Amino acid sequence: MRPGQSREAAGATGVLDSPGLLGHFPPVCVEDLSAAHRHVTQHFGAHLISKSRHDADLRFVHRHAQLGSLSFNTLSYGADVDVHVGWVDRPLFLMMVPLEGRAQIVQGGQRSEAGRGHLVILDPREPFDLHLSAGQRNLTIGIPAETLKQALAARRQDHARLSFSHQAQVVDGAVSMLMRFTDFLCGELDLAQAGGMVPNVSQALEASFLHLFLQGALEPDKDMRRVVPRSVRVAQRYMMAHLKDPLSTEAVAQAAGISQRTLRAHFAEACGVSPGRWLLQQRLTAARRDLTEGATSVTEVALQYAFGNVGRFSRAYRDAYGEYPSQTLTNRH
Repeated sequence: MRPGQSREAAGATGVLDSPGLLGHFPPVCVEDLSAAHRHVTQHFGAHLISKSRHDADLRFVHRHAQLGSLSFNTLSYGADVDVHVGWVDRPLFLMMVPLEGRAQIVQGGQRSEAGRGHLVILDPREPFDLHLSAGQRNLTIGIPAETLKQALAARRQDHARLSFSHQAQVVDGAVSMLMRFTDFLCGELDLAQAGGMVPNVSQALEASFLHLFLQGALEPDKDMRRVVPRSVRVAQRYMMAHLKDPLSTEAVAQAAGISQRTLRAHFAEACGVSPGRWLLQQRLTAARRDLTEGATSVTEVALQYAFGNVGRFSRAYRDAYGEYPSQTLTNRH
């Protein structure tokens, strides 16, 4: 048991004990958003991130531990931040467990909020957005898609039939058992930090975690989740590559090798929005990043991301972020 931890409380509720989690692992601490972005990219892949207020102080802290192919991470930013991941077929499933504060999640067209007592699965087959509050700290476990595929094969289940909730899940039932075992694993990782862990023990613990993860986190009432079609993935990659160029639905459909009608139907099914709306979201996210990190002119940013009409850009930006782009610039200085 780790110092200050109440195993009885964790065992009764399944809510992770937060103060000492991975406490024996040295933290990476930075106060620069670009440095934090580079560091997180190395561990979890490409993403966009911005502070909700440019003048807010960042106090990024990350602790990292490895168990076989699984990575265990505690992260906090110390400021309100917005994270956007728009690319699909990423290599990692992420299991995020809030330890302190609140997180807002948008995934699969659904919005939810998570705090202590919740679990969130960030599916690599889906784009997602996070808003993390200044006091938010979380445990994020990276699970390679290939590792999960192998675990499913051992259970004689098809990887393509994975079905996770798009929303935050309350920790109860089988999820509570998963949380109790996760708490135990973090304690074992801490204890092994000085002398390492015997390989076959590491393998057994990893296999047990994967078993409980699949048992607890999979949606029990669905045989098959809506899988993002290849046409949508191709269209998304094409739009991201041409984020600053004028694009028509016809050009995107042609790049994806399907008709415009089929493209709209596939986006509505997989993403809950039209291709044009999805592209607008990506452009607004990139524009906000530029406005918070160095751009000096709203007009310049609007034209750079092919809005053409500055008024239309300002209205769309206000609808998305609750403030005009000029206010974002003002708050930065």
